[in-house]
Order: sequence, then structure tokens, then C-alpha cells
Amino acid sequence: MLDINLKGAWLVARRVIPHMIGQKSGVILNNSSIAGLRGMNRLSHYAASKWGLVGLTKSWAIELAPHNIRVISIHPTGVDTPMNDGLAAMEGLTPRQVAERSAGNLIPVPWIEARDVAEAVVYLASDKARFVTGSQFVLDAGLLTR
Repeated sequence: MLDINLKGAWLVARRVIPHMIGQKSGVILNNSSIAGLRGMNRLSHYAASKWGLVGLTKSWAIELAPHNIRVISIHPTGVDTPMNDGLAAMEGLTPRQVAERSAGNLIPVPWIEARDVAEAVVYLASDKARFVTGSQFVLDAGLLTR
């Protein structure tokens, strides 16, 4: 989990950062989770990897700002993806049952759609978000407000 979620982000960005520095611009978006902002039952390894992305995001934002490179982490609540199928199968439930049981979103939805995350990414990578860096973009249907 740490290798994929944290080390993978670090390895990819370390290859791209020199090119961004050379062109004096860029945006790095780290795909975290609400788990990167709170603990999670039975998923401590996942939460730890996503919390690590917050530290990486903040540190890179400080290091790379002089090169006009922005760094942001995005933190969605549960997203309707095939990953839910595997979790549901392990627990003997349907994906929707798993989502509804674990979500706790204020907005009454069991999950958000992948397109919601994609639209947030497009916004954050655009000039419309040109002053957003070193922060966590929360897309949680109100979950963390509870």
C-alpha cells in the first residue's frame, strides 16, 4: 500500500519535477483520500499512505513554489469504481451496501462518481486555480464535517 500510494507518487513526480523546473511551471496533483485527513477502521495502512501524501504535498509546495510549480492533494470520499466490487465481495455484500454502510456523507449519496473527481482535477490543473498550492482539496459530500 505504501509502495503504490506514497512511494509511487514520489517516484513519478521525482522524474517529472526536473522538466517542470526547466519550463518554470507545472502542477502536481496527489491523489489522496478522506483517509488522508482522518483515521480509518481496518484500513490503517491505507490511511497512512494517504496521510503521507499530505506531507509530501505540503513539502513539495514549499520547495517548488520558487519554480512556479503548484502542488495539491485531492481528498475524495468513496468513489464508485471497480475497487468497490472487490471490497464488497470480501464482505459478502453489494458495492452499494458497502458504500451506504461506510459513507456517512452529509449529502445523502453512498459515493461520488469518478467524473466528479476528474472535474476537480481539471479545475485544479487549470489557470482558474493558479493560486492554489500546498493545500488539500476536499471532495467529500460533507463527510469530514461530521
